[in-house]
Amino acid sequence: MYKYLSVASKIFISMQTINLYYISYISVLEIKNIKNNVFPVRVNVSLPSTMIPVGSDLMIPCSVEGNPIPTVTWYKDGQLLLDNERTKATENLLIIFRTNTSDLGSYTCKASNLNSSDETTVNITMETANSSTINMGISASVVKVILWTALVQVIFLLLGFCLIHLLINQIRKEEKLKATIKLNATVIHRTKTI
Repeated sequence: MYKYLSVASKIFISMQTINLYYISYISVLEIKNIKNNVFPVRVNVSLPSTMIPVGSDLMIPCSVEGNPIPTVTWYKDGQLLLDNERTKATENLLIIFRTNTSDLGSYTCKASNLNSSDETTVNITMETANSSTINMGISASVVKVILWTALVQVIFLLLGFCLIHLLINQIRKEEKLKATIKLNATVIHRTKTI
């Protein structure tokens, strides 16, 4: 038997075993479903790089959780992806052999069962022989905004370094002045005592 303690903290306790469990991002309905061995569908696509060389093989792993066991379908640019001589889709992996520029785009791993569904999308870009990037999803205006933002960040970083340098120099000057005043005070004190 499970007792829900707090909506904000998402904590419940098993009264049978007196163990405290922390479950993130779940609802009261999901807690009741856990009791009945029903788990919401979760999809995670982990891809080390979304930029691949033309002609290479592309493998997109898709981790799927849920109970009852969900059905997995793959989509490219919103269209159902079917197996062919270059494309093989399984429950946990999409493989595209000998990629070319027609393989650019968004790939979605969607999993669903009777209770819930989830999906994750990854955008694939390609590196050509002359090392330029082919990308269907970024417009020139977005690239300009990204470059200007980077430039502004670099300028602020340089200004920050300049300010730090000025502060360090000011602190050094003040320390030298204090040392000189202290030395002069010591010399004056000694001359008075002689």
